[in-house]
Amino acid sequence: MRTCILAGPTRTATTSLFRYFARTRGVAPSIHKETDFFLSRLIDGVDCPYDSYDSCFREVAGASARLEASPLYFAFGKRAAEAIHGEVPDAHIVFTLREPVERFFSAWTMINNKRWVTRKDFERYSASQLVDLGIGQRDANIAHWNEIDRLTLREGAYASILREWLEVFPKEQIHIVFQDWMGDAAGQAQLRKVLATAMGVKVSALPAEPLFHENKSRDVKLGRLHDLAVRLNAVLEPAFNRIKPARDLLRDTYYFFNEDTREMPDKASRKRVEGFYAPEIERLPAVLEKLAVTDYPDWVSASRL
Repeated sequence: MRTCILAGPTRTATTSLFRYFARTRGVAPSIHKETDFFLSRLIDGVDCPYDSYDSCFREVAGASARLEASPLYFAFGKRAAEAIHGEVPDAHIVFTLREPVERFFSAWTMINNKRWVTRKDFERYSASQLVDLGIGQRDANIAHWNEIDRLTLREGAYASILREWLEVFPKEQIHIVFQDWMGDAAGQAQLRKVLATAMGVKVSALPAEPLFHENKSRDVKLGRLHDLAVRLNAVLEPAFNRIKPARDLLRDTYYFFNEDTREMPDKASRKRVEGFYAPEIERLPAVLEKLAVTDYPDWVSASRL
């Protein structure tokens, strides 16, 4: 059975893609979207309820492929690639790329919201503080989950990290899609084509309805209420992944009462992030060329001007 892993990075629509493609005929999805199975083998402090990789997935009669999505794999680069290759060397890996500056600030919002779950002495990161954590962290050499925020900036270093994965997996098993493709019919058609190839199924087997980005970064008014909502979602996730109308209704109702509007990050922090990513974006077309990817959005092509 083919293994297909949506391996991130974070805040690039992996939740939306997993929930959509998990309904493909002949595909067995993971019980939880983020198994973090290999992450739990790389660093301490990661809670993974599965003893074996096979146990992460649902039993689907006649399935020819299985699908999971653990977006933090990407940032670990060669470490994650070697861990996955040791267990499933024929796995197909899908990376979803998004304009890196916007991805970073989306991750900043997410981190601040989720911090209620693990830190009762809640204190928000400023954008500058999160940049400071990651500015010198150009490798994935961390040992514990408590250090994971240091990799938030690194996650957008696409050219460098893709090269690490290519040291372990052959280019034929690495697939690139762009979050930008979700915005129009032509892009969605391209995205379906790439994912069908990665899963080893026909495009006609995929769900027919349009894709949409459902897990956008939103700030919240009441942190303790968000803490409860995140915990409840973790318990109900297996059911929510299968019952889309119920999931959508509960999510929209929750954010109607608890969504807040976050101020834009300060200009100085944005400039620092842009400077960090500039050389990575400049080198990205050459890496994509190795992967036979020639169709990409303007934020990539702009690096050639």
